[in-house]
Amino acid sequence: MATYEMTFSCPGGIAAGAPICSFHATSRPVRIKEMRIINGSATATKCGLAPGAAVGTVVPLAGGQLVPNPRNPLGAASTMRVDTTWTSAPAAPVPPVQYSRNEDIGGSVGVGVSWPFPEPEEIPIGYIQTLFNTAGGANGALDITVVYDE
Repeated sequence: MATYEMTFSCPGGIAAGAPICSFHATSRPVRIKEMRIINGSATATKCGLAPGAAVGTVVPLAGGQLVPNPRNPLGAASTMRVDTTWTSAPAAPVPPVQYSRNEDIGGSVGVGVSWPFPEPEEIPIGYIQTLFNTAGGANGALDITVVYDE
């Protein structure tokens, strides 16, 4: 199993309850081992990681997918995609479904949260996990790092 790491930026102004990004297992299962979310603005926000949904219900927009690189430059290319725009976006969980992680992030640049997963968050082939803005208003700009294997 190869390990991958990727850091990317998401803009601020995403509406409350809307998706920030989704992690999409295309042809190999994905195991998220750690995620770091750092505030890049002075706007407090709150992020929640939602359980998996079938990709068939979510349509990423072409050009809105990021492709991570392996830590080992000789390693296999990643098959996971990070979706940042959609023609049909993921829907926020409706109770009784809950977020697996949900944290407030203070309104200062550089403040953030690190989520280590002692038991990795598993995403089966053809499924996604989505990070949502769970704050009451628009979020601030975020820098997100994800470490995973597949």
